[in-house]
Amino acid sequence: VVTIGCVNKVEPDKAKALVEKLLNDVKAENYKDIDSYYTNSFNDSEPKDKKIEKYKKLRDVMGALQSFSLIDSKENKGDDNVQSVTLRYDLNYANVKGEGTFIVINDDGNIKITFQNIVSKN
Repeated sequence: VVTIGCVNKVEPDKAKALVEKLLNDVKAENYKDIDSYYTNSFNDSEPKDKKIEKYKKLRDVMGALQSFSLIDSKENKGDDNVQSVTLRYDLNYANVKGEGTFIVINDDGNIKITFQNIVSKN
């Protein structure tokens, strides 16, 4: 019996490394590789210039991203047997505190972000 349950496995450490690389790029306002962090379907629904525009608007409202720290990490398995890791971060911006939620999946063999939500906590 061959099980393919591990094919779409997402290592929490790899998911964390991906999200933190993205956050470090956002902190440095380096958006040139922004599409590389997201799944193909995410990029199809939100082109690179739209993502960059959103990050710049976020910076205008919340201030520059100063630092971030992981709150928690949770491994999930969906009904379709797709595994994902949900990561929640405390985000410290110049003007406000925020919280970011990122869902990471294995997208055709690559660890990618399929969902993100960033909100202010003040």
